[in-house]
Amino acid sequence: MVTGLKREILLSYRLIFGQHRQSRKWFQDEYKHKRMNISDGLLVQLCTSTCKELNASLPGIIWPESCRDFSRGGAGGLRELDAYDLEIDFPMLGLRLRTLVDYSLRQNPRRLRDMFRDFRNPIQWYTVWLVITFGFIAVVLGVIQIAISGAQLAVALEQLQQGG
Repeated sequence: MVTGLKREILLSYRLIFGQHRQSRKWFQDEYKHKRMNISDGLLVQLCTSTCKELNASLPGIIWPESCRDFSRGGAGGLRELDAYDLEIDFPMLGLRLRTLVDYSLRQNPRRLRDMFRDFRNPIQWYTVWLVITFGFIAVVLGVIQIAISGAQLAVALEQLQQGG
């Protein structure tokens, strides 16, 4: 029988490493290139499989009841959520997960490339891209305007020399 703490640990690994496609890809790459020394097949399965694959291969009893989908009957399979309630879904590990989330949110991108990949705050991400786009357009229009002004000045000077 799986205890509550073990269920929370399994769900936390799933949440951190396997719930999203990019996380699964990162974990697979790290595992494939032997940058992680993991001999636990269940952990690898949790962190690399989709929810559908997990529900087909693992019994639903291993997940906390608050994260089970009972619509198919039986013990219910994993139901992944976009947001979890720390008090309900992680009563024992909730404070530690909150600490991880807070730490993650406090981290700022250090390189320009990291700034373009930082999707934690979509409004900020779109704002940066809009500023860059409109800034680039403004610079291009400014260069075009200077070129046209220079051409007009050259034509005016040529006409002045011919007429004078």
